[in-house]
Amino acid sequence: MRTLGVEEYGAALEQARGLYRGGDTALSVDAYLRLIDVLASEADGQSDRDEERAEVLATASEETVDVLRWAGDYQKAIALSERMVARLPDRERALRIGLADLKVEGGQAKEGLRELAELILEEPEDRYARNVEASALLWLGEYEEAHPRLLALCQDDAAPEEERAEAYRHLISLYEVRGQVNEALEAWGEACRFDEGFRAMLPEICRMLVYRRHWDKAALYAERHESMLLKRFYGGLAMAREGQRDAAFDVWRPIVTMGSPKPGDEGCDEYAEAALWMTQGRLALDVLVPLIEAGDVSRRRLVIAGLAWGQTRVINRAKDCLAIALRMEDLERPRRSRPVEGGRILDADSRITYGSVIIDSDVRPLLDGFFMPKPTGA
Repeated sequence: MRTLGVEEYGAALEQARGLYRGGDTALSVDAYLRLIDVLASEADGQSDRDEERAEVLATASEETVDVLRWAGDYQKAIALSERMVARLPDRERALRIGLADLKVEGGQAKEGLRELAELILEEPEDRYARNVEASALLWLGEYEEAHPRLLALCQDDAAPEEERAEAYRHLISLYEVRGQVNEALEAWGEACRFDEGFRAMLPEICRMLVYRRHWDKAALYAERHESMLLKRFYGGLAMAREGQRDAAFDVWRPIVTMGSPKPGDEGCDEYAEAALWMTQGRLALDVLVPLIEAGDVSRRRLVIAGLAWGQTRVINRAKDCLAIALRMEDLERPRRSRPVEGGRILDADSRITYGSVIIDSDVRPLLDGFFMPKPTGA
């Protein structure tokens, strides 16, 4: 196997990335693994004099694990991670933490949690390992075990800011999925005092209040938005979910007809969802498609785009968006997708939206599998 030059490392890495961006996961993994094999082979006798090669090896293996994880191929992802633990001693601890977390998702939860506990015993002050353990417990639905761990991290003044912020995000989400609205609001308030950046979560807080049917609070929190678009959208959403659809449309009509925000501006998702409710799926797509094509995605954005494609009868695009959203929900901590016989479906908030917007009756059976269990005997 010939030695690659420095420029060729980067070119081979970009080739693998390009194949993945182009949608060919299998060829992308093959390209990544070929590069990893070459780099690992060269490192056998020369690792002490080529740090750049080790850096590329670490990057390539990390990206390959991410691709395999997204594809659900945990067996290969775990095998590659184990190989890198032995190959990259300078990164051994971080790789072991990632490997243990991967095992939790990959069906080896008991072993993964045991390994995380051992890593924490080795270095009790490692807040990153403790955060990973808490998030793994969240993914497993072990909320009672995750809760005290997250509280401890949030209250740990000595913890690095990024680890404390991550713990706050997980704690708020934990309260949200458990329906503990007051606790979620209290944790969000504490997080905002810790880091002003948490104020950007206000739209998520409004959506939680609407979903949990706290109509009055939802209206009050909607008024906290500086943007008139956001104020109107979340105020209208509370009305729509409460059954006041016509009143909601009266609130939304001015923001939908005044012209769409530019891609990247505040309120793109909210504008698109209002347009979707008002059967203006094309307007929703005009805002969301440029963002999605640029790689700026979230599970909510993809759900709204998927429904808008369904509303405009472009079924393949609708399914693509919804499939990605479902996978994102499945990997989220806490896990947002819901288990049903034969698989998983999208979260309850998405299912309510699906049941609320207008989509042609002959299109719905093609999308139902993302939102509801299959009928018995189907």
